[in-house]
Amino acid sequence: MVQTGQISADNLDVFMPLIPGILQAQALEEEGFRFYGISVDDEAAGIIVIRERADTADIRFMYLLPARRRMGYMDQALSTVLFDLHRDGFTRVIVNYVPSEYEAVAHICDRFSFVKHKTDRAFFRFRAAQIRKCKAVTYVPQGIMKLRALPDRIKQELYKRVDTRGYDISHIIGNSDLRNNVEEHSLVYMEGDKPMGLMLVQDMKTLPAGDRSGAFGIIFPEGASADIALIYIGSTQVKAPLYLVSALARDILTVYEENEFITGYFPESHLTKLLEGTLGVQAMREMTGEFILDSLESYYE
Repeated sequence: MVQTGQISADNLDVFMPLIPGILQAQALEEEGFRFYGISVDDEAAGIIVIRERADTADIRFMYLLPARRRMGYMDQALSTVLFDLHRDGFTRVIVNYVPSEYEAVAHICDRFSFVKHKTDRAFFRFRAAQIRKCKAVTYVPQGIMKLRALPDRIKQELYKRVDTRGYDISHIIGNSDLRNNVEEHSLVYMEGDKPMGLMLVQDMKTLPAGDRSGAFGIIFPEGASADIALIYIGSTQVKAPLYLVSALARDILTVYEENEFITGYFPESHLTKLLEGTLGVQAMREMTGEFILDSLESYYE
C-alpha cells in the first residue's frame, strides 16, 4: 500500500536519510519548506521537498528508493501533492532541472504536462580527459594564486563579493572542513596586491555522500555525479576569467584523474561562451517545468 502525506520538520527521522545533507541543513534552518513522505507498506520509500514562495510551490527534491522505482509510486505521490497544494491556495508548481542529467524529472514533467521554459542558466559536466587539447591550456595564466595562500583579509573581501552577487556560500564559510576544501582548490586572479577575479572550486570526492549536492542548495542535477564542482566565477576585469579558466585547465590536467567529472552551474553569459570556446565542452541549458494548479479544478466537477 502506497501513502503520501505531509510531515513536519520535527517528524522527519525516518525520511531524513533520503534527503541530501546540504538540503537538510537549508530546509531545517529556514522557513517555507514543506515535506511529503512517501511510504510503501508502512516503510519510508521516498520524499518530495517543496519550497514555498508566495503563491508558487518550488519542487526542490524528489526521490524514491531504487527498489521502489518504475512502479508508478512517484506519479501517485506527485498527484497527491499537486491537489494538496491547490487546496492550500497555490497557483503554480515549478521545478528546475537539466534534462540530460536528471532524466527522471524530465519524464515526470512530460507525463504531467508541465509547460517547459528554458532558463538563462547553463550546466557543464565533462571529464578531465576531454580538455587535454583545449584552447585554454595554450594561454599562459598570469597573476594566479591559490585562495589558501592569501591573507585572511583578502579572503573575507572575496567572500563578501560573492555574497553581494547573490550566491549563498554561508554553509561553506561556516564549516571549517568545507572552507579548507574550497580554499585548497580555488583560484584568484591578482593584480599586484588586489584580487580582481575569483574561481571557487570544490573537491566533491572528499565530502560525505549525503553532502555531495553542490553549492547554494542546488539539487538538480544530483551532486553525486560530480568529482570537482565549479561553484563560482566572478571578476572585475574582462581578461580575468580567461586567466582563471586557463589556470583551471592546467590544474585539471595535472592534479585530477582523467576520468573525473567536473561540473558547474553558471548564468548563460560571456562566461558560458568562454568555457565552451576555450575548454571545448558544450553547456547544457537548464529547464523550468511549470504546472498551473487551476487546471485541476475540472477534477472536482
